[in-house]
Amino acid sequence: MSEEQKTLDVEAIVDQAFEYFDKLMKKSGNLHGVLLEGLEPKDNGWIVSIGFDGGIEETSQESGNIARSLLGNFNEKTTKTTKTIRLVRCVHLDNQGKYEKLT
Repeated sequence: MSEEQKTLDVEAIVDQAFEYFDKLMKKSGNLHGVLLEGLEPKDNGWIVSIGFDGGIEETSQESGNIARSLLGNFNEKTTKTTKTIRLVRCVHLDNQGKYEKLT
């Protein structure tokens, strides 16, 4: 079996996927919470899902009665909730660890 056709084991596939992920996502800035989310075999390869903490979504919600605010009581306190959005990218590799695509 030639070196180019050598099938990698699962640990090597995951390591290779993280290397590609780092190279391709470097322009996105500092990514936090980067973790392996999933590993799925496919015909002649693997799909390695890598998750990370993405943008922050901020929403406002009134703590009082909506009817009161409609009647002119605009001094009601509001609460803001902040939620971190978890994003996942899938690195598609063949059995030799060759990059196919990022989804």
